[in-house]
Amino acid sequence: MDLVKKNKELKNLLAQTTAELKVKHRELEIESALERVRAVALSMQKPDDLQDVCKIISDQLETLNVKNIRNVQLAIIDEEKKNYANYQYFTAYAKQVFEEPTYGTNPSADGMVREMQKSVNSFFIGSIQGEELKKFIEWRNNNDQFPDPLLDKSDAVYYYFYSIGKGGLGLTTYKEISNESLEIFKRFHKVFTSPIAGLKISNRH
Repeated sequence: MDLVKKNKELKNLLAQTTAELKVKHRELEIESALERVRAVALSMQKPDDLQDVCKIISDQLETLNVKNIRNVQLAIIDEEKKNYANYQYFTAYAKQVFEEPTYGTNPSADGMVREMQKSVNSFFIGSIQGEELKKFIEWRNNNDQFPDPLLDKSDAVYYYFYSIGKGGLGLTTYKEISNESLEIFKRFHKVFTSPIAGLKISNRH
């Protein structure tokens, strides 16, 4: 075997080995993040603890280089009151927030509620842009929701939601996320849903 061919084969082998190690390292990073989320989820004792879960999911997503996160939220729908208990962590402001916004008055919010009500564990994504976004921001302001200056300046907001029956686990971002980031969030959903099975989640009041 001539030297040029041998060197080429060695380079190819090195490149393949390096790529495989990167994949393994990335998987270890994700698994470590999942364990941190699982630990917080398993320690929940009361509905307010859901804000801590939202925070740890946000923190771990950032650790895994998921960018432009607006918030992580868990919404529980109350069909009788026409509102939903929304446990949130706003990443850009490092703020835990609980709100009970009404629905039935804004098409964007209503659409997300309808999707969450469709079936347990369904997944849906979308975006709010243009005139629809202006109306969504106006609806938020009218409901005295958490101030979000970054949203006011944004051209769009993107949402990724898993239905959990009476509500949903959601991620919203100021820019569209990559397929890899989306797959990571899906894995966090699987970790999260088992621990909450035994926790009664409802409006706090």
